[in-house]
Amino acid sequence: MAVTEFYPDIFNDVYGPLMQPGSSSHTAGPCRLGLLANIALRETPSHIKVVLDKDGSFAGTFGHMNEDIGMLSGAYGLYPDDPEMFSIKEILKEKNIPYEFEFSKITESSHSNAVKFILTGKTGRTVTLTGNSTGGGMVEVVELCGFNIYSRGETHSALIIPDAKEHNRTAGLKNIFSDLEGVYSVKEISSQDDKYAIYLEAQMNFDAAALKAAAGVNCDIFMLSPILPVPQNSRRKPQLFDSVTKWREIADRENKSLYEVALDYEINATGWERKAIESRMEHIADTMEKQAMSVYNGDTDLLETPFSGFFFREWDRYYGKSAPLSGNITSKALRYAFGAQSQSKGVTTVPGPMGNGGAYVYSVLKAISEERNIPEEKLIQALTVAGIIGALAYTRSDPTGEVTGCTGECGICAAMAAAGATELSGGEPRQVEAAASLTLQAMIGLPCDPIPGGENQPCTSRVVSAITLAITFADLALSGRNPVVPFHEVLDVADSIGKALPESLKCTSRGGMCSSPAAKSCRERFEMWHKEQ
Repeated sequence: MAVTEFYPDIFNDVYGPLMQPGSSSHTAGPCRLGLLANIALRETPSHIKVVLDKDGSFAGTFGHMNEDIGMLSGAYGLYPDDPEMFSIKEILKEKNIPYEFEFSKITESSHSNAVKFILTGKTGRTVTLTGNSTGGGMVEVVELCGFNIYSRGETHSALIIPDAKEHNRTAGLKNIFSDLEGVYSVKEISSQDDKYAIYLEAQMNFDAAALKAAAGVNCDIFMLSPILPVPQNSRRKPQLFDSVTKWREIADRENKSLYEVALDYEINATGWERKAIESRMEHIADTMEKQAMSVYNGDTDLLETPFSGFFFREWDRYYGKSAPLSGNITSKALRYAFGAQSQSKGVTTVPGPMGNGGAYVYSVLKAISEERNIPEEKLIQALTVAGIIGALAYTRSDPTGEVTGCTGECGICAAMAAAGATELSGGEPRQVEAAASLTLQAMIGLPCDPIPGGENQPCTSRVVSAITLAITFADLALSGRNPVVPFHEVLDVADSIGKALPESLKCTSRGGMCSSPAAKSCRERFEMWHKEQ
């Protein structure tokens, strides 16, 4: 069965996964990888071992971004949006499931966000799974039970390992599995110790017993299930465009708005009907609204520590007592963004691409729509346009702090917000692209250097920059400013510069602001506190 190659879309890559508070790449991504290991185990683990590369990003920030909580939750079988995540250590203790973290060298992957899970079940069954958290909560599995595979968690897949004594009877296995209904691909693979396996991907789930029967030989089977909002399906069509320039050309040729063409893009990417896409966007907008406003409505179970650095209280007092220098729209947007930045158990967050990024984009659009009395329908349309800007970023770059620095996170969020703000304000398609381009040009080369125990610095400063620059550059675009360089070319430049940054500036908490004496003191205090938790 031929299928269209996977490519980024709004729901999988940008406004997803819906998650509990934390980092999309350091909390939600590792949780998804642990969940895939749990699915492959097919039983409750009796022991959980997590291996982190001693020189990688997770080891550098361990505990600061809920890495341990996300990894253990996934290994136990929880999804990233499950509020039980914050009780996972108590759950494991109650269930008598021991766990350990090992900081050593991961040989199966060279990715900065690599993690290896070794799960043992009560029956003695063991699963090893190594994967990379690639940004925005997206993941890739690169090793399963000693075999090099590749999975993004978008399909049903199975690793079929015949018993060593059966190797002389496995010659026709590939053809047998290729003929099964719903199978996308079948590959023969071998491990470093010359073991043989078949790896297949399919549109539907298979029963292990049925696969063994089809094989006709003794074999061990490890299956993975889709964990993305939009699984691979036969209705998916090729990517409609890979730049704003081509997006604009389609809109002009077909006499459609950017929003209408954005819907066409998502219909191609998901295989969904238009109503389903619109309904999902409404749900996402509603989730963002709750994320931004819950702390102000008092409906929260705030996950506050001595190191949180939440700023919504201070800004709310200042905003209520004086006329901020930044003006109504910007000061409102900051109020909503600070609300979204706070972390509350059970209040679902929307990344885009970083942990709270979707709600930061929403904060800008909410402030504009309130000040200009713009209907909610238009806000959701602008949010969709902004989402496609994010999908294009994932098409041409790796928008995550571990690969391209904070440009890949705050920079892309700012570009998305600027494009959405321009669309919401009635800008022409060329102005929407100009806003995204101008904004990203101003945010190229930013390091990702979160300070453990540093009260959310310098992250908060970068978020404030993203909010304020998005609004300012939307104004510049609406005034007719020419960005000179189209957005896709700015993305390519940002990607190359980000990848050229030294590893110490890519979310390892070793360089940049983290190298200052004050930041080192913050880290020492945080590590002492974290060990006691």
